[in-house]
Amino acid sequence: MTSYQEAFERKEVKYRLDAAQRSAMLTALEGRMAVDDYGTTSIVSRYFDTPDWALIERSLDKPLYKEKLRVRSYGIPGEDDQVFVELKKKYQGIVYKRRVGCSYAAARAYMGGMPYEQACREFPLPDPILAEASLSPRSLQIAREIDAFKERYTPLRASMVTICDRTAYAPLAIGGEGEA
Repeated sequence: MTSYQEAFERKEVKYRLDAAQRSAMLTALEGRMAVDDYGTTSIVSRYFDTPDWALIERSLDKPLYKEKLRVRSYGIPGEDDQVFVELKKKYQGIVYKRRVGCSYAAARAYMGGMPYEQACREFPLPDPILAEASLSPRSLQIAREIDAFKERYTPLRASMVTICDRTAYAPLAIGGEGEA
């Protein structure tokens, strides 16, 4: 059992807000939602694409189906920190994400051409439970799916890095914070 979610299926709706809209939203959330246990986190995403930008070009066309490959970290990663190699697909507005967790050093080796399992063994996560999870049958299956993507779009290269701060919220219990 891993300590992170390996697969997602959800609808993502993103909005760009100016300062006034953000303030109004935060006011509207008062009494309904509060910052959750994750709080505010810096998220670093390194996206991969072909030399001719085929993946982003397709994405910009807003097709019914699109896919991306990225390495994501929560905070600026050190070599031993856990990061996620994620295969993100979107079909008819629903996002499907499959990801493996490994050390940043392993992710760099893997994206550089080393087989996933070898990268995880050579550059294991310091936490033995997380290191074991990176080599679980489910993780190895997801790595095979990522390998198929990498083969389909070879050669891939790092094409863009995004860094943002995200604040996560959770609904308050009915009747206010802390009440059941």
